[in-house]
Amino acid sequence: MRVYISDIKESKEAQLAIEWGASAVGLRIGYGLDDVHPEKAREIFMSIPLFVSRVGIFNNEKRYNIQELITFCHLDSVHYTGSETPDELKDYSEHLIKNFSAEQVKDIPQYPVEAVCINIDRETCLMRSMLPQDKKLIVSGIQKLDDWWKNILIDFQPFAVKIPMAEAGRELVRNLLVL
Repeated sequence: MRVYISDIKESKEAQLAIEWGASAVGLRIGYGLDDVHPEKAREIFMSIPLFVSRVGIFNNEKRYNIQELITFCHLDSVHYTGSETPDELKDYSEHLIKNFSAEQVKDIPQYPVEAVCINIDRETCLMRSMLPQDKKLIVSGIQKLDDWWKNILIDFQPFAVKIPMAEAGRELVRNLLVL
């Protein structure tokens, strides 16, 4: 099981996530109050070792800004969390990830992305058959690894699990890595 730890804001958080075994670390890059400034994001990403993916997280950001940040921060993947359209996501050479809600599952095939990130809850579980098989599945929403979650992860066989840094912990990540 791959673990993608998102919403990292500091170098020490990135190093901790890697120490726990994260395959990918994500930062919300930009100029907003909740974003990591591009200069700081680059510094954090440049401290990440080989074979750990660098993911830039963007919400309704302009394409030219994202393309500049892809180069500046040496991003491996771009994670979209806003209301981007399929046309806005065309022609990227980087790996693209897009968040989808349960209501948007039917729209997934229209999007030129490699992976979809879906918050798994009881409603989403009922829609399992609607999830496309041609895109990697990244599940989020995990709070603790109880029996319900273990069954979900075994049944869905996701490519990865996304956990915000504020909810991550050594024990949770290690337990996910052995599934």
